[in-house]
Amino acid sequence: LEALSGDLGVDCTFVSVVDERSLERARTVAVVQGGERRPNFTYDLAGTPCFDIVAGASCFHPRGVAALFPRDELLAAMGAEAYWGAPLRSARGDAIGLVALVHTAPMEETPALRQVLQLYAGRIGAHLERTVSQSVNERLGRIVEESASEVYIFDVASYRFILVNKGARDNLGYSLDELRLKTPWD
Repeated sequence: LEALSGDLGVDCTFVSVVDERSLERARTVAVVQGGERRPNFTYDLAGTPCFDIVAGASCFHPRGVAALFPRDELLAAMGAEAYWGAPLRSARGDAIGLVALVHTAPMEETPALRQVLQLYAGRIGAHLERTVSQSVNERLGRIVEESASEVYIFDVASYRFILVNKGARDNLGYSLDELRLKTPWD
């Protein structure tokens, strides 16, 4: 994000995701202002240019953005003049968040600027989707591992165990390494 802010020379850049509990709120996952990382925050989408982006459309306001969105307190506090945002998409094309550029001076739309923002949006979206996927997989893995029920997963071709959770290992008296050398018939 620091590179994006620096490459484009904008005052603030942030990445937000829609809050899963309330589609009317978003939370930033990265904020760079004045070339430095800033704390993340949660904000209401209503009355902000981010609302349109989350709906799936890029938006560019080259000047007067704070006047166009008078309910957006963040834009007013920053003295924002220009705003450009793009949706972050999953591999399936779903909007999963947004990347936004905020500047205190007018910005001119150029093909190069559009390409840079779209390139970064694609990369950030892929990274965000990967991070969320890893987090879900880790949580599911912990649930399975800590389950009191016995869980056995084995390869259908060789019938070798791939995963045996703690409850099953404790009941059988084998380590996972020992079980990986066995089949259910052993």
